[in-house]
Amino acid sequence: MVGLALATAATALWAFFVVALAATDPADGANIGAGLGGLLAFVLSVAALIVLLVSLRSQGDASGRRPREARIGAPLAMVSLVLLGAFWVRSASVSSVTSGTAVLVALGAGIVTFVASAVCFMPQRRPRA
Repeated sequence: MVGLALATAATALWAFFVVALAATDPADGANIGAGLGGLLAFVLSVAALIVLLVSLRSQGDASGRRPREARIGAPLAMVSLVLLGAFWVRSASVSSVTSGTAVLVALGAGIVTFVASAVCFMPQRRPRA
């Protein structure tokens, strides 16, 4: 539950980050609030992914089937960690528009895969009998 709580908070901060960036006129300069929100969202996202991956146990049933978290959520979480890590490392050395665009694409893909993996870790609803 802690991992899902962190993921929920991170998703809300990513939404704030995207809205704040989209609402700021580029002529106004950098949006400090969006930057701080994005930094906190980044840290919470990585923490949520690590907690969710660590809490994942081999919960397969007797038929050998693995749960959705292990089949889909865990690989998406790993891809998200790689993309967010690539963003973190490459963002410090952006020197051209092309490399800046690639870094932003890595960030966007990292956010999308983060949200998708967090959704996979959510408990499945059981139909009522």
